[in-house]
Amino acid sequence: MSLKYILRVIYNNMENYELTFIISALFPETEHTGIENKILQYLKDIEGQISKSPFSLGRKKLTYPIKKQKHGFYVSLEFKLENKNNLKDLDNKLKHNNNILRYLVIKKPFLTEEDKKENKRKEEDKKENKRKESQEKIIKINLDNLDEKLDNLLD
Repeated sequence: MSLKYILRVIYNNMENYELTFIISALFPETEHTGIENKILQYLKDIEGQISKSPFSLGRKKLTYPIKKQKHGFYVSLEFKLENKNNLKDLDNKLKHNNNILRYLVIKKPFLTEEDKKENKRKEEDKKENKRKESQEKIIKINLDNLDEKLDNLLD
């Protein structure tokens, strides 16, 4: 049995999700860990398993003001969830958290390291095929009587 097969059996009923949220710029960075811990507690409450811990994308300027704020701190994390009905509870908790300006939960495919390597190899193959096709499209010039053709052009 391969490791890939075993992982798929373990996580067969679990869906992989990514949560990205924007923390209000009114809160100093020293308080962000408290807010992140509260989000992690929300995930534990809905029986979610953290697969990638929260990582900060930093302070970014918002495209448009949200709650009269022009900047926010972006944080992203990944988690697994068996019962997708619990997403409604998470959604409700995130809506009522005043520290968060916006959030987005997306479903991600479950990829093992082998899958990632395979996808990378396929992308490299596509690039190589495009490179070969572009080389084949190069127009071949007939070099016979080149001197005569140049003389005609220059006259």
